[in-house]
Amino acid sequence: MALACFAIWCTGKLIPNEHRYLIDSVGWLRYVGLAGLLALEIKLGIMVYKAVVFSGQSKSDAQQTFESEGMPPWAAKFMAFEASLWRKAWLFVQRVFRHKRK
Repeated sequence: MALACFAIWCTGKLIPNEHRYLIDSVGWLRYVGLAGLLALEIKLGIMVYKAVVFSGQSKSDAQQTFESEGMPPWAAKFMAFEASLWRKAWLFVQRVFRHKRK
């Protein structure tokens, strides 16, 4: 979707001004595509939090979870790595605030 939105934008820059009415008639699709991308990113973020950050899964377990949901292995590996970083950050924040309460 991002590539399609980028193509609409590029086409709008390349077409001469006298033919811009063609792009203006489909330019609204770019915003629909961007809204879809935003929804997808939010869904992936929630999936990461549920799978690793709050459930306490290991990196390899998270990778298996992502792959079982249909994610390609390379993307699942990357997402598991990112989720493990967020898990470490979450544990650090908990440790810092727990220490300050005492």
